[in-house]
Amino acid sequence: MRIIEKNGLRLSQLTLGTVQLGMPYGIANNSGMPSEEQSFAILDEAWNGGVVSYDTAAAYGRSEEILGRYFAGKKPTLITKLHIRIASGAGAAEVKKLMYGMVETSLSRLNIPSIPLLMLHNTDVLGSCGDAVADGFRSLKRDA
Repeated sequence: MRIIEKNGLRLSQLTLGTVQLGMPYGIANNSGMPSEEQSFAILDEAWNGGVVSYDTAAAYGRSEEILGRYFAGKKPTLITKLHIRIASGAGAAEVKKLMYGMVETSLSRLNIPSIPLLMLHNTDVLGSCGDAVADGFRSLKRDA
């Protein structure tokens, strides 16, 4: 598996999406969510096959927690997302506080000191408080 390294970020040619590790997901999913043992077996296959980058989100149920336990002592690139729900017209300070809290929760669940790649999960929030969200991301990046 080819590994791409740029600006301190290490990504494998393929990134494993992990939504189904944390919740029953998918239109054709008839078996529900895998057990932690089954999730670890899936992660073993990916990791041993050279996958170093994994996509998750706090909105994916237990996915961040599963990844945090599995990758203890390993050095993957864990990509997560914020799903921001805030009242229209919320001030920048309120949005920033919410974003920082969400990041702290994800850091704890993922069992990592920093998030190498953080994305916005729901772009609809940009219509009501886009400037505040952008400022929050800039602040998080500065403080990383």
